[in-house]
Amino acid sequence: MERSRWRPALAACLFAAAAGGCRKDDSTESVRASATGGSGTGETRLAAISAKPSQSPERKSEPSATPSTTETAAAPALVRADGKTLDEVEREIISKTKAVKTCRADVERKSEVVIGGQRRVTLGTGRYDYERRGDKVLYRIEEDVTIVLTTGMEGETATHARQTAVVVCDGDYLYTSREHSQRPSRASKNRAETEVLGFDLLRETHDLRLLPDETINGHDVYVIEAVLKSEIESPPMRSVNYYLKDRGMLLGYVVYGADGVEFDRRMYSNFQFDVEIPAERFVFHAPEGVEIQDLSQEPPAPTASNEGGAAPAPGGTEKP
Repeated sequence: MERSRWRPALAACLFAAAAGGCRKDDSTESVRASATGGSGTGETRLAAISAKPSQSPERKSEPSATPSTTETAAAPALVRADGKTLDEVEREIISKTKAVKTCRADVERKSEVVIGGQRRVTLGTGRYDYERRGDKVLYRIEEDVTIVLTTGMEGETATHARQTAVVVCDGDYLYTSREHSQRPSRASKNRAETEVLGFDLLRETHDLRLLPDETINGHDVYVIEAVLKSEIESPPMRSVNYYLKDRGMLLGYVVYGADGVEFDRRMYSNFQFDVEIPAERFVFHAPEGVEIQDLSQEPPAPTASNEGGAAPAPGGTEKP
């Protein structure tokens, strides 16, 4: 399965697991369609967006090596000192996330994919705003993305592109816009789903396992590994997902291919909780001269599956 197809579907599952935002049926089918080629204890900062691919962050945690992809499915559940099970941690994450009324954070992303002799590196930075109003989740992400595509063994040919991506969910509708340096700008409108589904959504397509706790950028986090089910992808890809212990929000994730090599990560930082966010932040304005494509009568896509990468959780990569 092509990595750029799988990543957005996982993104939707991860976000819904903690905060809701898509329907079970739509997210599950998105993962399945992607597979067949169809339509969130040591102290560090997880490899900053400017870090070289070879750099690895230093971590302290409970003594337990991260298993290889082939070992993950059969690995035993972690026996924690506090006795908490994966189900208990999941319920705690969901409960704490639902208690968050507002949140602001910075977001960084990096992905690197090699396909057919081409190497595509995507770097992005942006701002995330989040607000919960009853059962509705509102959010906005603005992200500036640089895409570098190189071809040839020595990378002798390089193509650079820039993109500004905006995603706004007003609780009823999901709006996206992308302004690309080498393509026409576009915008769309879809229905938003805010049903909180918990980790059951993620389990539809992934096997989950609780890993040792860590501390990242001063935040104590729960670590949950999600391995794509073998009937969808074999050997499977996997993600390692970090959730704030005190707030439940997704701190970030790292995705590894079947070869065990990291190819995608998204991290949130500089969290501000219980801050006032202007209502205007959740109002969408299309780029000047761009007509909004209305998809609201069609089945809603997962809210985090925006290929520009501007989503509340991990996102896809857009070709330059």
